[in-house]
Amino acid sequence: MQQVEIRAEIDRESNAIRVTTKFVKKFRIYLHDSMLDLDRPISVTVDGRSPVKKTAKQSASVLLESALRDREMLFTAAIDVDVRMHVKLRRGPSAPRGCGTPDSPFLGQFGEKLGKLTIEVPAAPDFGQPKP
Repeated sequence: MQQVEIRAEIDRESNAIRVTTKFVKKFRIYLHDSMLDLDRPISVTVDGRSPVKKTAKQSASVLLESALRDREMLFTAAIDVDVRMHVKLRRGPSAPRGCGTPDSPFLGQFGEKLGKLTIEVPAAPDFGQPKP
């Protein structure tokens, strides 16, 4: 089985997120105002490809979703990222809402909690029964 990896770095000054992935198709980044300026477009760079501008709209549903997962880390906005869209260097539809497995926190340069990522792990191939 392939080891799934994801690392993210947030730069508040440039309102950008840089992400490196390995064997990841889609993920969700949970955000709040102290992490980035959510009123401006956010530049998301995945695996060194051309950055894509994303909008993180704050919503009560994201706040509720984050509260149900972890009441100590509340987030008001989320960005869904489809890695395949970044590879093709074109803008595409966002990842489906609620995709992936339970989120896990990622840390900044100094160990502060920056946000959470939800990672969709590729399913193992289904070899099933041989076709006649």
